Amino acid sequence: MTLFKCKECGQEFETEKSLHGHFRKHKMTVADYYLKYFPRFDLYTHSPIKFKTPSQYLNSDFNSSSNFRKWSERENPEVVKDYLLKKTKNKIEEKGLPAVMGQVQLDSYGWPNVRDIKKLFGSYGAFCEKIGYPPQFGFPMTKKFYEDHTDKLVWVDTREQKPLNFINPVKLVKLDCGDYTMGGDDFQNTFVDRKSAKDFIGTFGAGLERFKREMERCASIGAYLFIVVDSTMAGVARSLAFSPSRTNIQHILHNMREVLNEFHGDCQFVFSGGRENSALLIPKILACGKDLWKVDVQYFIEEDDEWLGT
Repeated sequence: MTLFKCKECGQEFETEKSLHGHFRKHKMTVADYYLKYFPRFDLYTHSPIKFKTPSQYLNSDFNSSSNFRKWSERENPEVVKDYLLKKTKNKIEEKGLPAVMGQVQLDSYGWPNVRDIKKLFGSYGAFCEKIGYPPQFGFPMTKKFYEDHTDKLVWVDTREQKPLNFINPVKLVKLDCGDYTMGGDDFQNTFVDRKSAKDFIGTFGAGLERFKREMERCASIGAYLFIVVDSTMAGVARSLAFSPSRTNIQHILHNMREVLNEFHGDCQFVFSGGRENSALLIPKILACGKDLWKVDVQYFIEEDDEWLGT
């Protein structure tokens, strides 16, 4: 059995939680302990890494993605590439992941994202090949995504409490999965579960097991679920800061990644930035259906705002 040993007094504990509770005896917070015995510094600014959780602290080399970009611009490109390859491969093997993470997962770790990787390696595929694992999403965006689908009928679940204001015509039905889909000839076994920032926090906090059961139902009928969040990841973090929830953003994002890993190939998350964006995005997702199951939608909507009609 692995024992956790207190570096302050040498006492051993069976669990990390017990060790952390023990710090009160030394009048230390968890942050005090890790900052004292495991000092870590931002590779760009050389300032101490900000402590949020032990896992986040021990796995962070930068205090922000901006600092990574500045460091990578200053550092030898080969050093940066070696850093990215080792860090990503270690995380894949540590978590037992089936593929190299996509934009949402990379952003949730605060790591360099697909844009950064393409800049250094020429392509995301080349990066994945060097690591030795396939990409989570390896297909290009279909041209169909940029077409006008506002004439398509969107089916809306009768239990959707705050339906979006679509340009598209809508039909109220009881759905087996999610909040939105398309029917008839446009049905492609593709569903969208829309969440506000508050809903996202609740679902991937206390509601995690319930959501997993919904995912199991979707997977059992061969359906694919897009979880579209009416916010950005940073916006969710801001909402959490003002909510009564006692959880933290790292815990919420950890649970999101757990769902992505457990239901690999059955779902993906997209942070639209707001309700209006979601109303534009969801009909496109449903109209394209299976053509998007292996596309990193988050990456493409961040890189190209043509889909907004701008």
